Amino acid sequence: MSTEPSPETDPSFPDNVEAGLSRTDPDRWLSSRFAPGPAVRRALVALYAFDNELGRAPRAASNPLVAEMRLAWWREVLEEIASGRAVRRHPVALALADVVRTHGLDRGILEALVDARLRELDPRPMVLEEALEWAEGTGGACARLAAAVLDPACDPAA
Repeated sequence: MSTEPSPETDPSFPDNVEAGLSRTDPDRWLSSRFAPGPAVRRALVALYAFDNELGRAPRAASNPLVAEMRLAWWREVLEEIASGRAVRRHPVALALADVVRTHGLDRGILEALVDARLRELDPRPMVLEEALEWAEGTGGACARLAAAVLDPACDPAA
């Protein structure tokens, strides 16, 4: 019976996620370097890498349907994590599963990240209300998750 790789069982695993984030989002990767301790840094890197994967879906897909399928794939990953099942062998999915399970992150906030990216598939320009909702669902949701990792007692609405 094979075991799923994790930061504890596969020493190259965190490096794959780290390297990807440092290449695709050097600012957030650099900000993670200031977090206290390697476990918190890995958790932040996993969250930021997940957010990058979601943000990449609309840009990397050849058409909106393919982008929607990519986002549905990530929604299925969230379901696997929530149900405690084995998670797909994707470095970011595995890292995210570890963070969600270790820190008890709110599934609703994670799903809000996916939902907000669906709006990007609509070619219509956003009106102000939609843009604010999108910003809250993308960067805002990711910031709330990072805050929960950094300080589990924090008020996510603050």
